[in-house]
Amino acid sequence: MHARERALKLALVSKTGFIVANLFRRKIGFVLAEAVMLCVLGGVAGLVIATIAAIVVAYATNAPVVVDYRVWGMGLAAIAALSIAVGLLPALKARRLSIVDALSR
Repeated sequence: MHARERALKLALVSKTGFIVANLFRRKIGFVLAEAVMLCVLGGVAGLVIATIAAIVVAYATNAPVVVDYRVWGMGLAAIAALSIAVGLLPALKARRLSIVDALSR
């Protein structure tokens, strides 16, 4: 997302009830929470699809395929680590973003 698009989104959020001072202090948290939410939704959907596919393959081949809590735990840990890693760079860039300057361009 480009700086102008991010600034527009932050301006709309501040207009809908966020206190502007809190928004400037918490831009990192706002952007990071957005990235984590998207990664978690996509990752959990992928885990569900993989589990269903494993059940279908096990049923079709009569092979003992088991997806237990360790697979889900490892998948959720990977999702958490990757979502923070992926969301941290845009969050740090958003910290330097000036909403007024980006909207005036």
